[in-house]
Amino acid sequence: MPKPIPADALDDLDLTLLGHLQRHARASHVELSRVAHLSPPQCYRRLQRLRRLGVIREWVALLDRERLGFGILAWISVSRNKDANEGMAEFERALRRFPEVLECYAVTGDFDYLLKVVTTDLKEFSGFMRERLLRVPGVLTVRSAMCLEEIKHSTALPLKADGRG
Repeated sequence: MPKPIPADALDDLDLTLLGHLQRHARASHVELSRVAHLSPPQCYRRLQRLRRLGVIREWVALLDRERLGFGILAWISVSRNKDANEGMAEFERALRRFPEVLECYAVTGDFDYLLKVVTTDLKEFSGFMRERLLRVPGVLTVRSAMCLEEIKHSTALPLKADGRG
């Protein structure tokens, strides 16, 4: 896990820039400089610094999964055979190779991993479960929960400069 940066490493201007970028990643340096009340060169230098600090990890486009035909969104909890701990790295490598797995977390509680998975339909989901996931060595049990309706989806962190948090 990356080490958090010191609390005093970011000032209100940094948080303002980050908050705006979370919602408007394509904002120009001119737009960002207006939002933060900085000159464009100052704004550019701050963004470069935030990238060096690892606060800005990457620039991405968020795609609409349903418009692209991925009608199934599910969470799958996976329990591994505790006697097969030597295969944990192989198990995790297999999960990283599955394009259907958008997110994977090792968790505490009643199961070992939580996966966020998308597929086009139930038939594809069934094939993913039966032909791929359940065949990964060390998988003991799986449980799935299908999304019926997306109520809220956000990638924005609750930064204090946004008036949140």
